[in-house]
Amino acid sequence: MSIDNLWDLNYSFIPTDNGQPIITQKPLTNSLSDWRKHLCKKVQTKILFGITIYNEPDLALVYSLVSIKQNLDYLIQTEKYSLAEQVTLCLICDGREKIATSTLNLLETLEICDSRRMQPKEGVHIFESRLKLNKLQKLIPVDTSVEKSDNPWLKVYQTAQQENKLSNKTYNIQTLDSVRVIVCLKEQNTGKLNSHWWFFKGFSSHLEPDYCIQMDVGCVPYSSNVNDLWEFLEQNPDVGAA
Repeated sequence: MSIDNLWDLNYSFIPTDNGQPIITQKPLTNSLSDWRKHLCKKVQTKILFGITIYNEPDLALVYSLVSIKQNLDYLIQTEKYSLAEQVTLCLICDGREKIATSTLNLLETLEICDSRRMQPKEGVHIFESRLKLNKLQKLIPVDTSVEKSDNPWLKVYQTAQQENKLSNKTYNIQTLDSVRVIVCLKEQNTGKLNSHWWFFKGFSSHLEPDYCIQMDVGCVPYSSNVNDLWEFLEQNPDVGAA
């Protein structure tokens, strides 16, 4: 895995055949456990988010990322700073020709992807870096009137924000500066099930998080959802999913 000084991005490429990694091609080996080492650095991860992206516009991703930041803020408010620090986001994009231009531009604006490094070869392009969280709120449009917009992503976001206000929660000043993020951009459109395969069989198996949260881009969890889910699963070890 090479390291590029530009944006402090780690970049790697894994060749594939019909969406599956070619594990017999150098520098990979015949061992599934070995090829996963080429996905990303293995660091301690408590919660791994998997966000699947197809052709949705940039604002769908903005709203999802802002909501995750709000969840991280909530974890800190409830004195779970260490847990918030051990959250990783994995964005899996299903096909370079399918991803919306606005979404690809957003990934580059956030400095978590560099399309200039991607050659048109069958495989997956993987960028590993840290997302600067203070950039997110600035990307929310000033005029967010539902009456003036047919944007379904906006309506979902506003519903969540209203619920957050009703919860009467106030955040401490202390927040995270950044969160670890992995962008996995598949050269070919191989389908959502294949994206899930990469998330669970690839990244999750390699990073071994305590919990995985899989969501479609545009989903906007309420600010307390991650905390509530984590507490419920911690208190109920016999529950496998919620």
